[in-house]
Amino acid sequence: MAWTIGHVTNMVDSWINANFQGLAPHPFIKGHQFQAGGTGECCDWEEVLAATHEISKRARNCLDSGPPIVQVIPYNGSVAFLRETGLRLSYALMRISAHHFIHAA
Repeated sequence: MAWTIGHVTNMVDSWINANFQGLAPHPFIKGHQFQAGGTGECCDWEEVLAATHEISKRARNCLDSGPPIVQVIPYNGSVAFLRETGLRLSYALMRISAHHFIHAA
């Protein structure tokens, strides 16, 4: 469970906090263990929870400030077509929601 929470939180941190806000990724969650292809192992549930709360708060602060849902930013991540089109905030939110749903099922 801890790995799954860390994994989906990594996407929030990467796409909303790092890409849209220009913030540094969270030092614990950005680790390779939470990225796609990670081992699925996680040793510290309390650290995952604390990091998740910090990341969620930073993302919420951004989204509560009301950035335009159609805002598009340059993207240099692993999703090839987004490197061409850019990352639209509405797409990021929909993809993050779907990612959470997939891992919760």
